[in-house]
Amino acid sequence: MSDAEPVGGAESAPSRPGERAGAGPGSELAGPTAKGRAALAPVHRWFGTLQGKLAAVVVVVLVLGLSVTGGTAWAVLSRSLVGEVDAQLVKVVEPLAQVASHNLLGGLPLSRIETDSLPSDYFVLFVSPDATMKRQWSSTASGEPRSAPAIRAMTLDEVLDLRGAPFTVSSLDGASRWRVVALPLVAGNGSVAVALPMDALDAASAQLRTVLIAIGGLTTLLGGVLGALAVRRSLRPLREIEHTAAAIASGQLGSRVPVADEHTEVGHLATSLNAMLSRLEVAFAAREASEERMRRFVSDASHELRTPLATVRGYAELYRMGAVTGPDEIADTMRRVEESATRMGVLVEDLLALARLDEATQTVARDDVDLVSLARDAAQDLGALDPSREVTVVGLDGGDPGEATVVGDAGRLRQVLTNLVGNVAAHTPAGSPCEIAVGRIGMGHLAVGQDADGQDASPDEQPWVVLEVRDRGPGIAPEHAEQIFERFYRADASRGRGAGGGAGLGLAIVSSIVAAHGGRVSAGAREGGGTVFQIQLPARADS
Repeated sequence: MSDAEPVGGAESAPSRPGERAGAGPGSELAGPTAKGRAALAPVHRWFGTLQGKLAAVVVVVLVLGLSVTGGTAWAVLSRSLVGEVDAQLVKVVEPLAQVASHNLLGGLPLSRIETDSLPSDYFVLFVSPDATMKRQWSSTASGEPRSAPAIRAMTLDEVLDLRGAPFTVSSLDGASRWRVVALPLVAGNGSVAVALPMDALDAASAQLRTVLIAIGGLTTLLGGVLGALAVRRSLRPLREIEHTAAAIASGQLGSRVPVADEHTEVGHLATSLNAMLSRLEVAFAAREASEERMRRFVSDASHELRTPLATVRGYAELYRMGAVTGPDEIADTMRRVEESATRMGVLVEDLLALARLDEATQTVARDDVDLVSLARDAAQDLGALDPSREVTVVGLDGGDPGEATVVGDAGRLRQVLTNLVGNVAAHTPAGSPCEIAVGRIGMGHLAVGQDADGQDASPDEQPWVVLEVRDRGPGIAPEHAEQIFERFYRADASRGRGAGGGAGLGLAIVSSIVAAHGGRVSAGAREGGGTVFQIQLPARADS
């Protein structure tokens, strides 16, 4: 070993010119190692995904299943081959023990009669009872040179203890294995052991093991690829859900998850998500509409309050500057200031009423209210405002009004009729007739301006009380019929605010009160000219 080079490198190689001190093999490998980690990063990320984990589970299950199956098949086949060799040994060793007793001290090889039952390749060992003498004979009929088995010389007692059980020994050179069966001779003067080589058995076992490993590897690879593809296909709906969620996050609230099969788990999930997204879209749309209405409401309220405030401030500045001096001028100025203040007070009261009606916790009184009585009171009020106007209270069919009792707040419902007849007084010519029709129907809906006797009298589960205010004014255009119940809305100059008129909140209050009572309100043109305001309220259950 004196010529061997020192293991640690006792002398280091001289440094190259310009080489950085301390640079060694580790620093040269640092770059490739970092690049390798960067190259494997996508693989690590893929195995961290659900698809990678499921594919890994499939591969692990395949490996375990194929390992158990292949190991079991290999063990069974090996045991079967060994069993065949053992059966062959037992078959030839027993007659050999009977006929070969004289050969223990005699000459070998055996006679032809004694070797007829032996296999082509065999090894025979005769041993004396005390294991001090032994004779052996082998045959290599196959023509292949083979190392003899390393059979230990056993005494007769040791052979008897084996009871003819086969056992395995290696060859003298350790390159092969032999299967051995030992039996005592019939004469009791020794024992005989017959051995057969296990080369063919080991070769078949090794070939089977190689085939199983190759097939198992290919099956695992193919199964892993197919499993990854199947998992990828199965998870495609989840990716579509992910894309839909990203689209919704970007503002596309109308995006939905495509449902391929709603009977699967992912299909159920997609259906539930679509239902939730639809409700969210409706909720967002409602919120945006509410915010838009609020902005318009604040803008309109500010506009309505600006005029009376400007009037009050203008007259106050005139008085402060001394432009108003005479008693008549002062009285006129105070009157105008009072009118503006009154107008602002009415507007504020209307806004407060709408705010209370819009509250989610707003509750409506549950008292019996006779709409016929309220209609007669409203007719008297309208007659007092315009004595030249003919105001009548009739039934829906033009006759006498019948019973029309509802459950609600009498004060609120009275305000509805007051606003409607006030609208008639403000926007129809003086002296024009007006009808207030009241009745109870069993159907769910009446067309605006159509009498009850023009409807089919089919009963409905929910009876309704209908109240109509019919005038003979200029009428209302169809395009304005659905919008006149919005706050601060005015159709045109003919339906606009006159001197001392309201701010466009009266019909909005009517709509809110009727909705709070579970009813509905509508407006339309009346046959022959004029307008019909129709209110439908749920009738009292036992009326």
